[in-house]
Amino acid sequence: MRRAAAAAAALVISTAAVCSCGPGPGLPADLVAPGSPGVSTGYEILELTDADLQRELTVYRDAGARWLRVDLDWPAVEPSPGAWAWDAPDRVVTAAQEAGLEVLLVPTKSPDWARARGRPQPAAFARFMESAVQRYGPRGVRAWEIWNEENTSTFWQSPPDPAHYVRLLSDAYRIVHAAYPDAWVVFGGLAPAVDDPQGRWLSPTTFLQRAYAAGAQGRFDAIGVHPYSYPATPSQSALPVRHGYRDLEGVRRALDDHGDQQVPVWVTEVGAPTGSAPRAVSPATQARIVTEAFEYARSHPGMGPVFVYSGRDRGVDPGDPELNFGMVDRDFRPKPALEAFRSQAARAPRRARRVRPRTGRCRSLMRSPRRPR
Repeated sequence: MRRAAAAAAALVISTAAVCSCGPGPGLPADLVAPGSPGVSTGYEILELTDADLQRELTVYRDAGARWLRVDLDWPAVEPSPGAWAWDAPDRVVTAAQEAGLEVLLVPTKSPDWARARGRPQPAAFARFMESAVQRYGPRGVRAWEIWNEENTSTFWQSPPDPAHYVRLLSDAYRIVHAAYPDAWVVFGGLAPAVDDPQGRWLSPTTFLQRAYAAGAQGRFDAIGVHPYSYPATPSQSALPVRHGYRDLEGVRRALDDHGDQQVPVWVTEVGAPTGSAPRAVSPATQARIVTEAFEYARSHPGMGPVFVYSGRDRGVDPGDPELNFGMVDRDFRPKPALEAFRSQAARAPRRARRVRPRTGRCRSLMRSPRRPR
């Protein structure tokens, strides 16, 4: 869908605006509290029929979810420079908000035309972020997670490059906070990994340490981690090398070592597949993993929301783990994990107070733009 000229002129991102540390509306405190419940759906939710979309969102809302994590797939939104196709994310964001869910938008992936030497072009990404903030800021989106699992070649689309990622993160932080100083910018969720000698992935701790060395400090309000542990549970005493909670603990130590004790860790994906794949788990173990993820967040300092991946199975082949992460199956039949989620969501705090990111840093600010007419 082509963007109207009036909308294009509605927001001027300015870093020369007056610096202010005054209060802002922020997000309700319960939304960013440890264990605030969310669902991470993946790209597939953008392709659902209207009926299935409404049904899914109703399942999540009725189970107590407060958040919905939604991919903002750059290649789909801007398939060629300046040619915009916002219909799919518009529909999901609107439906989620109408269901009472806060939206965490995840700008991720890069179109072929916006890549140079295998990496996203920062200038092109900045223009994309400006357009996204223009569009969804006035609609109430106040949380942005910059990329997904950028410590792996799968989602970075080339060998991970912390310094290059910091360039994207820094631009996104500037753009979001120039327009909405009360918004949250989340360092993209880091996947469980060990350092690969061939450079195909980096452990979350290594990636974060190198990002700090490249100037990441002060460029994010929270950090996303994906502490997948299956087939083990989070509380398993003998953590294997690739256990996601070992990674999470390393990230927390790195934040603290760099003076970022106030920066929370958001679990922006966690869960496990059921089915018959080699690393699949039983429905009961899947439910236990969901329960322990929330218990961990509430019992450890420096934690934030927990997003379970995913809400609904994306297929019916039990041998394909990627199709079986849902808390309900493809036909919406609930697994025990849904009741575990509901139970944990009922324990989440609910307060009216609103909070801003606790960075303690003064930002360049401007007034939030009005919705384009």
